[in-house]
Amino acid sequence: VDGRLERVVQDDVADPSEMNFYNCKYAFVDYAHTPDALKNVLTTLNDIKGDKKLWVVFGAGGDRDKSKRPIMGEIALELADHITVTNDNPRGEDPMAIINDILGTHGSHQKIRVQLSRKKAILDTILAADVGDVILVSGKGHEDYQEFASGRIPFSDHSKVASALERDAMLRVYFIQQGSILERFSFSTLAEILNLNYQGPEPTFLRAKRFSTDTRTIEDGDLFVALSGPNFDGNTYLESARKKGASGVIASRKVEGLPIFLSEDPLATMQNIAATLFESFSRRTSQYSVAITGSNGKTTTKELLNAVSSPFYNTHATRGNFNNHIGLPITLSEMPFDTSFLILEMGANKKGDIVELIEIAPTSQRIITSISEAHLEGFLNLAGVIETKSELFDFSTEKTSAVIPEELASLLDFSRFKGTIFTVGEGAENHLRLERIDAYTTRFIEHSSTTHSRPIDITLRSPLAGKHNALNLGLALVSLFISDLDRDQELQSLIQSGLDKLVMPGGRSRQLSVGGHSI
Repeated sequence: VDGRLERVVQDDVADPSEMNFYNCKYAFVDYAHTPDALKNVLTTLNDIKGDKKLWVVFGAGGDRDKSKRPIMGEIALELADHITVTNDNPRGEDPMAIINDILGTHGSHQKIRVQLSRKKAILDTILAADVGDVILVSGKGHEDYQEFASGRIPFSDHSKVASALERDAMLRVYFIQQGSILERFSFSTLAEILNLNYQGPEPTFLRAKRFSTDTRTIEDGDLFVALSGPNFDGNTYLESARKKGASGVIASRKVEGLPIFLSEDPLATMQNIAATLFESFSRRTSQYSVAITGSNGKTTTKELLNAVSSPFYNTHATRGNFNNHIGLPITLSEMPFDTSFLILEMGANKKGDIVELIEIAPTSQRIITSISEAHLEGFLNLAGVIETKSELFDFSTEKTSAVIPEELASLLDFSRFKGTIFTVGEGAENHLRLERIDAYTTRFIEHSSTTHSRPIDITLRSPLAGKHNALNLGLALVSLFISDLDRDQELQSLIQSGLDKLVMPGGRSRQLSVGGHSI
């Protein structure tokens, strides 16, 4: 029956059963405009939403029973996760007065948003909902009009919901094909999620491409973060950021003509947004994330893992050495939305650096490449290095995996680690055993007692020479193997094809030819 718990799809889909990508958000229109009806519909939708969110858009008619309004507000607050209170048929009453009756004493509740335009309330709600969420637009059902003091205007909840779903699907196609994960979040959505002090316009599509902390390299659409230190103040560059085309700023003071997240600690705000981006990535199914640290070899291992996993996944890896408390959030903001294998390098100069990074991005896999007496000005001694590198095991779960060289098994502190440890080395009992053939070629053999029914035995030629680089490649391979890799593929040729395309950053095992000699 039209308008009675009616599932709505976008106008260009004839058969809902045939929807694939579009069948992602579940929108319903219902005539419920009394407390009992609203309670029944929300209870029913709660039963089917599982672990997803329930969004509701509703109002109340004017010149009708006022006593039901606060009751409906209380019911929505109890049963829905997100609430937008909007116009219904205000008739001769002041629309805002009706909304205030619904809100009662809950006007500032974090669940509740007020939007007088019913069309915009529907659109904003559908765009803000996540894949799998359930959306209810309640109160008007089958009606094809809105009634104001000046008379009736054409308005159909069904057509507005269908149009919004189509717009949402088109946007998601765009972002999956082209956009960064940061572009998935409008400024107003970020402000709502993280309770940020956002000041600026609230159009649905106002968003940023990535973080930038340097106006010399800022690009059109970047979100400029005004970092400050003992000898500099990023707030002095806000006007420059505006002229360079920044979409907004995170700063401790305002600049005319730019949306702003006003914050006394812009770095912390950037890190909080980055943590939200990582959480959004992790919520999707079949996504893998790896954190890599070590005294030596972490950048090489990152590049090797990026190379060997790229034939199988859409990879995104730390750019250059953006591996600290500033670089990690930038890396996450640049991540394409279709990324399925995320590789994050995490560096440290002192105790506490790694735990700060792994808290932002608690990856499903952790790799420690090596331990040595490096950066002792911050670590004091080897024990300090070990303690700091062991911070990579914080914020783990039973599903987390750690991959390490065999010689680190007796050095690292695993007391905080809740997951499974895999070792790599020349010993027969390692998860992955290395059998070196020559300076560039190594055979990699999985232990037969692994959980996989088909242990992998492959021989690869690396562009990087030496035992240490064979070990780095072994660490990368274990990270790849413990993902849900299809072992029926021609793994050796596919992985070799990735290795053959490896381009190392400057200064890392690059072979040059000068005057007929290799250097």
